Amino acid sequence: HDFGDGKGEIRGAYGSHFIRLKTPGHRGIGIHGTHDPASIGTRATEGCVRLNNSDLLELVKKYVYVGMPVVILTSEADSAVPCRFPAAVKAGPRLMAQTE
Repeated sequence: HDFGDGKGEIRGAYGSHFIRLKTPGHRGIGIHGTHDPASIGTRATEGCVRLNNSDLLELVKKYVYVGMPVVILTSEADSAVPCRFPAAVKAGPRLMAQTE
């Protein structure tokens, strides 16, 4: 992946797997590992969920299957960070109907 930081394409940027999420209106959002473990816990993604590579591997081996529903909830830590979409934060999470 090329993060557009002038360093060019980084091999293994997503770890061993990229679990693509069906996100209406967006492409390329998923759950993946990282080439930079120090970035875990920071807001360094382009909308994805990053895991330590060992945690990602365990998730893939034990739990993930094609078509499984994924629910991502906000945490108390997320509430402390200013959001570009304050109306969405006030409204809280919504469940979306799965169409496929």
